[in-house]
Amino acid sequence: MIFSGCRQQPTPVSSELSEEAKKFKVELLAALSGAHRITVIEHSWPYDFVGENGELVADPPYVEYKRKDLTPELRTGFQAAFERMPGIPKTAFLACMFEPHPANF
Repeated sequence: MIFSGCRQQPTPVSSELSEEAKKFKVELLAALSGAHRITVIEHSWPYDFVGENGELVADPPYVEYKRKDLTPELRTGFQAAFERMPGIPKTAFLACMFEPHPANF
């Protein structure tokens, strides 16, 4: 039998980090409000490129997978998502990954 599970260990947020996060949110919303155009770009990141033995590539290329200019309707929804964003940073992330280990019953 094989089990998998999720682990989550929250880390306390310092007041300094919390203030930085609040400032970031305010600046982000101001930038979105003042932008003439918003373009969302899906691009590569280092974990997209691995060698034949599963190791990360030393100098991975930058690949743009998709680009989309937001319509006024999409822009409204995009900005609303950031307005709903909590004012404090997230310090714990769910690690729901397959972790095979045998169980003897």
